Amino acid sequence: VGKSKVQLAKERLSAINPSAVIEAVSEKIKRPKDLSFADGADIVFAALDNLDARKTLQEYCRRQGKPLANGGVNGFYGTAYLWIPGRTPDLAAAGLLERANARTVSISSTVGIIAALEAQLGIQYLTGRKDVAGRLHILSDNEIQTMKIKEKNDNGTL
Repeated sequence: VGKSKVQLAKERLSAINPSAVIEAVSEKIKRPKDLSFADGADIVFAALDNLDARKTLQEYCRRQGKPLANGGVNGFYGTAYLWIPGRTPDLAAAGLLERANARTVSISSTVGIIAALEAQLGIQYLTGRKDVAGRLHILSDNEIQTMKIKEKNDNGTL
């Protein structure tokens, strides 16, 4: 359509809520300082298809102490997770920083479900529900399962 995804998202969100302040930023993320535009944010949402960018985003959130709502999709499989630095296990502990074995096309219905879950986690956090963090939501075979992620101890066991 001749416009970037972030510009289209800004236009659509602004049409829904004209009083919202939305800054559309389309930048490649290579190091935490590339994310300085998010310094004033209360929470960060990740919808990335690049594992290195996701790792960099996690490092930024760790340094800033910012919660990170993360969503990922691979075909009909998807995950949503809310991480709060210092309070819940990070993305690596949840297995979200590993390369997928097979890369398939993102199915729009799966993307919609995971995006809705990610948004739900962020809204709940912003309205005071910190207890929703640290739980990995997995969509697979048309079912959503939730598991609480625990940190590994020094000998590598849970």
